Amino acid sequence: MAQLGLFVALFALVVCSIAATSKNYITLNDDIRHNALEEIAPWNQNLQIRQLWKRDTSSDNGLNWKHLPASGYLKKLYKLSKEAKNLPEPIKEAIKNRDFSSITVEDVKQVNVTILEYIPPEMMANMNETVLEQVVSKFLSFNRPNALGRLVETVSEKLSPVTLLDKIKQTTSQQTGHQVFNDASGVLLYSAVSRLGDIGGLTERQITKLKGQDLLKFVPEEQLMRVNESNAAKALLEALYGNTDNPEANEPDDKALVYKLVETQNGPPKDWSEETIRTVASKYLKFLPAATLKQFSPDKISNSIFNLRDGNFDTPLQAKTVADSYMASEGFTKNSEGIIEGKPDKLQGIFDTLKSLSAFVNPSVTNNPNLLSTIISECDKLKLPAPLQAVSKFLKSQFRGKNISSLTKDELRHLKPDVLRNCPPEVVSRAMETNAIDDAKVKEIGNAEPSKNDGIFGNSFFKGMIAQMTSFVVQKFKEGVNKYNVQSLPSSFIGGIGVKGTQNLDNTQLLSILDRLKDPRSVDMSDEQKALFLKKLTDTVPDWSSRIPPEYAFLIPRTKGKYMNGEELNGLPSDSELRLVHAQGKLINPGLLERDPSLIGTLTPKQVESIDLQNIPAILAAVRKSKDGPQPQTLKALSKRFAEYIRLKSDEYDTEDKKLLKFITAAEVSKLPASVLAYFVDKRQTAKLPASVRKEMMIALGEMTTKDRALIPDKTREEIILQGLDALDSILGDEGLKTIDLPDLAAIGHSVVDLHPNIIQKLTPVAFEQALDMIQGTTEEDGGLKQRACLNPEQKKAWRNKIIENYGKPKSWDPSTVSTLCCLLPLLDEDDLKKIDKESIVTCHCISDSSPPPHLIETKKSLDKACEKRLGKPDDTKKVFEKIRTKGALDLSDLESQIIPGLRKKRAHDHSKHKRGLTCFVVRLAGNPAEFDHDTLATLKPKDMKDCLYELGSVKLSHGDERLLWDKLVEANGRLVRNIPVDQLKQAGYILTGIKSEEVNDLDLADDDVIAAISRPLGFSKTLLTKMAGRIEMVRYNQEHKFVVSDLIILRNILCGFNIETLQRIVPETFGEALPILRDLDPNCELSHLAALLNIAMHEKVYGDPGNWTAADVRGVGILLKGVNGVKKIPPEAFLGLSPTVAAGLTENTLNQLSKEQLSFIPKFSAQGMSEAQVNSLSLEGQEALHETIQGPLVTDAARILQPISTLPTLFTIFSIFVTITTNIF
Repeated sequence: MAQLGLFVALFALVVCSIAATSKNYITLNDDIRHNALEEIAPWNQNLQIRQLWKRDTSSDNGLNWKHLPASGYLKKLYKLSKEAKNLPEPIKEAIKNRDFSSITVEDVKQVNVTILEYIPPEMMANMNETVLEQVVSKFLSFNRPNALGRLVETVSEKLSPVTLLDKIKQTTSQQTGHQVFNDASGVLLYSAVSRLGDIGGLTERQITKLKGQDLLKFVPEEQLMRVNESNAAKALLEALYGNTDNPEANEPDDKALVYKLVETQNGPPKDWSEETIRTVASKYLKFLPAATLKQFSPDKISNSIFNLRDGNFDTPLQAKTVADSYMASEGFTKNSEGIIEGKPDKLQGIFDTLKSLSAFVNPSVTNNPNLLSTIISECDKLKLPAPLQAVSKFLKSQFRGKNISSLTKDELRHLKPDVLRNCPPEVVSRAMETNAIDDAKVKEIGNAEPSKNDGIFGNSFFKGMIAQMTSFVVQKFKEGVNKYNVQSLPSSFIGGIGVKGTQNLDNTQLLSILDRLKDPRSVDMSDEQKALFLKKLTDTVPDWSSRIPPEYAFLIPRTKGKYMNGEELNGLPSDSELRLVHAQGKLINPGLLERDPSLIGTLTPKQVESIDLQNIPAILAAVRKSKDGPQPQTLKALSKRFAEYIRLKSDEYDTEDKKLLKFITAAEVSKLPASVLAYFVDKRQTAKLPASVRKEMMIALGEMTTKDRALIPDKTREEIILQGLDALDSILGDEGLKTIDLPDLAAIGHSVVDLHPNIIQKLTPVAFEQALDMIQGTTEEDGGLKQRACLNPEQKKAWRNKIIENYGKPKSWDPSTVSTLCCLLPLLDEDDLKKIDKESIVTCHCISDSSPPPHLIETKKSLDKACEKRLGKPDDTKKVFEKIRTKGALDLSDLESQIIPGLRKKRAHDHSKHKRGLTCFVVRLAGNPAEFDHDTLATLKPKDMKDCLYELGSVKLSHGDERLLWDKLVEANGRLVRNIPVDQLKQAGYILTGIKSEEVNDLDLADDDVIAAISRPLGFSKTLLTKMAGRIEMVRYNQEHKFVVSDLIILRNILCGFNIETLQRIVPETFGEALPILRDLDPNCELSHLAALLNIAMHEKVYGDPGNWTAADVRGVGILLKGVNGVKKIPPEAFLGLSPTVAAGLTENTLNQLSKEQLSFIPKFSAQGMSEAQVNSLSLEGQEALHETIQGPLVTDAARILQPISTLPTLFTIFSIFVTITTNIF
């Protein structure tokens, strides 16, 4: 009975111990713990023993040592190591008394570094500075970054940043010309440079020393901005930005830093002398915000105008500010009614002086055709749309009331290219009809240099004009049947040679085009042309892949041609097929990611599992640097590994994940990506972190791109920002964060798009102007993607108020103001937009609203859908603006009303909606026909359609509207389909979906360009596709025909009309080469046809058995996946390649076959793109898997996301003890 009683007691002890593990680690005495740990060799015995002791003896849990009796802590050190008993007596006494104030440098030198590491920093806090420096040196020499980080954060006020930097030099080495820091010196470097300017700001002496030590590049911008001395600012400017043409100087944070340094060097801008203005303008003008330029008096601007006008402005708003101020100095000011008044006879001299700044003169001040022509010309050079008022007044002066159709070649040939580019399409059409546009003008128009932000096709008005002229221009360079003088053909018109012309390119012509692709924005070709172009290159030109931009590279097939290396893939999004296939099977380590950063965005959870735990911080640092991070599933896996790493370092095996950040320093946080930090954010716990840590978390968030930031939930981002701002407030002390100026904005970064409305109001004018670039989405932060910020109604209202506060009421805005604020107009209320002058608003076409490059279409679509999910409805910001702009264009009526005086006003008795009907001029101003209703479209004259076919066919309309426009196109060509020129069919786009079944036989389906035009739009019915396919087989192919690559590329969506037997004849190798085009077939293609094509893709010579597929294969088959049978065979991780478009097209039957694990690997953006019906068709388990991916790292998620890894060894240890003891007893 005694034995049984002992057994029960022991069993109860074990049960109680197991229950205790949810809160604390084992509560058995130290000897039992030590003996138990010796039994678990598989759990890395030695390291675990050391770390578990460290948990009790170090300050990692912060409080343990304070609750021990005076001698308790010393006894623990004795148990840790025999060496502890040999501690110098002064150290023993200091530990007992918890007072290190009398400890000397010699005492510290005699202490073993491991023992020193276990003494809590709080105990050592009252050491004098010299002794603390010795502790720092010891930690540095033995590379103990964790202990060093805790010590420096605890005693930061005692350790001078300059002193710390001197110590770093002792432990750095030089390798291939670069400084190499060990872990401890890296921690110390951060601790020093992040505090350099906190007290009194950086001095000139410090800057010189940092430069000499080659450490200046490590100092963060927000610290560099804390320079307070003029000489120090001058020295820093010269050291960092001696060459302002350096591309790095154009980054938003660098631009802000340059301005701040210029201001510090020269004092408040309002006090600058004319000499200072001239000196600064010669080198740093582009860095001066418009808000600063406004502080210069008109007289100072006037006396400095020759320096300012030739300066390199960064934004139109800066240039406009200077122009307005100079006009004011010459007596041109607004009267009480907002009309500019001044002496007209002074204008010619003003224009001569302003030169390029003449673009910003309000055209209402003059009717002089020469001056109006200057305004148009200077706007064109700046790639800005010319004010409509300037164009209309100039044309009136030239045509003197004559009807367009009666204008002669002599009357039109004087129009310069810059005027033609801004002309109504009717004028351009007449100029072509009369052959008034000679070869020189054609080349000047078509070879226009793209602007730095959007290229020549960023402005939809200009793109429409190029499309209108293409057929006319290409004919000038025709040398035979489908042969063109491509070398002389202007870049903008190369797309006009069509697929037949592309297939006939010789090597010289291929190389000519390849050379122009150095700037792909200047060349516009359809995807079919790009694919055929790449096919020709592959077959005939060696070593071409390194010269292909991402706008073309996304169409390179995997099955043939040279694989691209990592450097050549960086322009492609991380979920593109080529990047995914490049990454598969690679064993990831920090060195590999440093050599090939393109792998970072393609990381998979499986790869993360195989990474050595000690390499996790370096991997996370690489993710932080990347501008295209991994999928959420991978980030979650990285978070788990990072939690393991923190626990290994701090021994808090049973601590909730949300509490783990307290065990890492700000230096470590400065290298971590916000996308991983987000998994550890919790309102209660994050608020307890040191201010330096919270600030670094906000900086990390601010460095993220739009795409990666969208992966973090709103509430989590808000919490990081609020805690970061609170940290800044506490760091500033008594001053507090009363306003948000440039140094603060540097820390906030791109998180400015998430600011609370109350914080937005705190932005200073200069910081506000800097923030606008990020709000309007015109920066290059996403590899060429332009995306306006997704704002909730409260944020939108706050930005709207701030815009009006800085730029006045919209009713007072002149054309140049509207032009420079174009991308911000959608932030205004509908009533605001209605007050803007119609002639100004109709020429506003923002690059953020334009179609992205083809390789970024999925990304932009994903972000739009993410915004819709965030707001709970589609973002109507752009739609309201488009509606107002379209209405403004309609109110301007037609071309003649712009040129002939008196026709613009309606008579009082005329109540018709649009007196003169819809014209191509109005269509071009609107950019597309989406906002025109059916009745308005019906007023467009058929004969005019040719002038705006590109715009009319650029977007999908209702079938009724498409049928209406198609009928008009047929009517314009003698009511015969066969009379429609091929060039018009190539421009017609979605209008072609209005074709009737009985009209198919009238199309020339033996012509490759006709087929390519018809096969491109989405939305044809099955009947029409079958009819087209049958007709093509009749006129082109016999029953034995074998499809070649060009056939498949050109046929595209028409393949959905062929019978299954015909599709089965496609050779797999041929199919693989055409797959980059075929993977984007119409999602409405019949499942049987998609299945037939997918079966070809599953051939061993293409992608093979789906059971072996990777994410690259799922991405590669695209919409064909919709036709899959046996979807369960596909490995779960392969679904990381599922695009939003394909996810939205999956049938309920396919979705129901997916396992929970497969669903859990669907990317967040793809899951968000699914319809409510699709999601509801899933099981509850499946819906939960999708929901977990979509919600991401919530601040309320506590420890559920990441489970502690130590429970198993803990329970195993207790159970082992129990078994051992009971075995001995019984």
